[in-house]
Amino acid sequence: NQIFSSPLERALETATPTANMLGMEININVGLLETDIGDYEDKLISKLADLPEWQILQKTPSKFTFPQGESFVSSQERITNAIKDICTGLEKKEQVICFSHSDPIKLAVAGLIGLPLDNFQNLIIQPASITTLFCKDSQYLLVNFNQIVY
Repeated sequence: NQIFSSPLERALETATPTANMLGMEININVGLLETDIGDYEDKLISKLADLPEWQILQKTPSKFTFPQGESFVSSQERITNAIKDICTGLEKKEQVICFSHSDPIKLAVAGLIGLPLDNFQNLIIQPASITTLFCKDSQYLLVNFNQIVY
């Protein structure tokens, strides 16, 4: 069993209690990083909806690239490849825990179960929720999504 996390502080802060409880090390994986939003980094979310690109971003994200940042196509490819690499060579019944961010989790789920990229915005991920995928023979099955544990 292993734990992987995005290198961003907020993901590591979420991963640390689980790693401590299980007595495991956290493996940093840059493939689990948040989508690089480039020039939008310093804009408030409330201001993003005022941008002309907002409708493209929401309705056809497959056609959108953040200025000086990443496209959703490349972000999805990065995170799905990271998860596939993590899962390659797992022993039978071995489990891994990955800590990432909302959009990359939605992109990964969409990509791994065959949901079109333009529909990924229809998925909702709450902070600190649990999404579980089962992998067998390079097939990914969604076991649960956005589970909140109190």
